[in-house]
Amino acid sequence: MSPTYRLALSLDLAELFRDRGPALRALEARVDSARREVRARVAAAYFRYLVALEAARTAADGVEAREAELRALQARARVGAVPPHEVLAGAERLSQARLALYRANLDLALAQEELARVVGLPLEALRGLLRPSEGEGGTPVAPPGSKGP
Repeated sequence: MSPTYRLALSLDLAELFRDRGPALRALEARVDSARREVRARVAAAYFRYLVALEAARTAADGVEAREAELRALQARARVGAVPPHEVLAGAERLSQARLALYRANLDLALAQEELARVVGLPLEALRGLLRPSEGEGGTPVAPPGSKGP
């Protein structure tokens, strides 16, 4: 006698031919939503970086202006045209401008770190990408490598 084998297969034909369109469309909608969220986070981080960069540039200009003002006050004080308290006030304004520059540079560093985290790059790699735009005057309107307006 030879052994006989039986194979029993149970198929749910209704499940096989069920329309998967709604589930697929729901997944596509979730992917599109996630893509938009990532773009929004990257754009927000990039524009915070741009604002911080411009603030740092402005603060650096303020320090230069206060240094020039203090030098002028000191020169005028040497010839007796300005009382000493005005020189001290100028030195205080320079100190305040330097403090503003330190704060602006800290904000810039934090904005760079946030941008690097959001785009998933090491900080040094991001700085390498951003360096060309930091050297230019003014603020770029589009991220480096993208099509500007």
